[in-house]
Amino acid sequence: MSLHHSVTNAGNRTSLNRAVPQTDVSCRKCGARKETLAHILGECIHTKAAVIRRHTEIRDLIMDKIMSNDKTAEVTKEPELQSEKGKLKPDLVVKNQSGVFVVDVTVRYEDGEYLKLAMKEKKDKYGLLLSAMQRERNVPTAEVLPIVVGTRGGHAG
Repeated sequence: MSLHHSVTNAGNRTSLNRAVPQTDVSCRKCGARKETLAHILGECIHTKAAVIRRHTEIRDLIMDKIMSNDKTAEVTKEPELQSEKGKLKPDLVVKNQSGVFVVDVTVRYEDGEYLKLAMKEKKDKYGLLLSAMQRERNVPTAEVLPIVVGTRGGHAG
């Protein structure tokens, strides 16, 4: 709980502006946007490499767990799939005896309904693929499994 508290109260310019008015609240690193915790943790070009690394670590952890728990599962990493709206590239496609599953990780800032919105976005985006994938792979079910993680450790529930 204290870690969450300290991250929430990090000294970004927008937060500091409430106590001591700042003449410039733009990001000290990129200058492109207002410096907020959401910008620092998910949008700033100077933290982009860390954001991608965090996403990749989560994806790889999930892939390793799937493969160790289900030896019969076929796991494809970042396949390019054609939909009616163009090419899509989910993080993982998993096929086992139960069905085929599109697994896609996203790391989002936790504010209001952002995490639930991310779940819906992923289901809508990849839902277009399900009937064709189920038919092509001759499995009983097809499902989108979004993995939505908050930048401060929260998750959609």
